Amino acid sequence: MLQNFHALFRNRDAMKKDIIVAGVGGQGILLISHIISNAAMHENLFVKQSFIKGLSQRRGEVFSQIRISDENVYSPIIPPCNVDLLIGLEPLEAARFVHNLSPDGHAIVNTEKIEIKNYPELDDYFPQERCHFIDAKKIADAVGLAKAENMALLGAASTFLPMRNETIMATMNKVVTKFIDKNIQAYELGKQEACAKKSADF
Repeated sequence: MLQNFHALFRNRDAMKKDIIVAGVGGQGILLISHIISNAAMHENLFVKQSFIKGLSQRRGEVFSQIRISDENVYSPIIPPCNVDLLIGLEPLEAARFVHNLSPDGHAIVNTEKIEIKNYPELDDYFPQERCHFIDAKKIADAVGLAKAENMALLGAASTFLPMRNETIMATMNKVVTKFIDKNIQAYELGKQEACAKKSADF
């Protein structure tokens, strides 16, 4: 029943993209969300966003919900089974939300795990045909900036966003205040990897 619940909230003639960005404190979830929201507004789209964090100083759960549409959005809360795009900066945190993907939804998930005892096996949590795993740490290491993992994942996720790539990158230039060149490199490499994976998957 929940799998059909999303249909109650959709206008089939409207463009809409419901997004969850999930991870742990310190991974830059808010920065990604800010870039996505501002890029959408620059293209005159309607945006609602909510941001929830737990013990972010202790690597606790952090996630945001972003709703983008060409029609007015009345609530920042995404209905069950209505997530069009899940951006998971940490795989365990992404697994908490993957059941809320819409039938056509996709997930971009970092392969880098936080270090905790008894980390669970997650292979069965993700629908393989709609989940795209990105080694964001490898990309960040390649550009020489450890904190660029979030921009690598944003680049990968941009292939599913309704905004133009030029708009997203222009927003990055305004919002990202440090190491912009390396962050853009990470973004571009993440986008390239996602494009290659999409071509292979589809």
